[in-house]
Amino acid sequence: MEKKIDNSNSGKLKAEFLLLLENNVKNIEVDLSEVKSCDSSGLSALLLLQRHATQAEGVIALINCQESILKMIKITKLDRVFEIK
Repeated sequence: MEKKIDNSNSGKLKAEFLLLLENNVKNIEVDLSEVKSCDSSGLSALLLLQRHATQAEGVIALINCQESILKMIKITKLDRVFEIK
C-alpha cells in the first residue's frame, strides 16, 4: 500500500475496491500500517468501499492504523462507520 492516500491515487484505490466487491469479496480488511497520511479523497475511497460492502452485507475493517490516521478517523467520527482493529 502507498504511504499516503490522496487525490493522486484514490481513484485507483476506488477501482481496486470495486473490483474486489464485483468478485463477491464481502469482508475486507484494509491494512493501513504503512499509510502515514490520508486526505479527503482517501477517506472518500474508504467510504465508497464501506457503502458498497454494506449493501452486499459485508464488513470493512481498518487494521493497523497509524496514530495520525486513527486520530483523523476519530475526529471525523468515522470510527462509528468503520470497524477498527
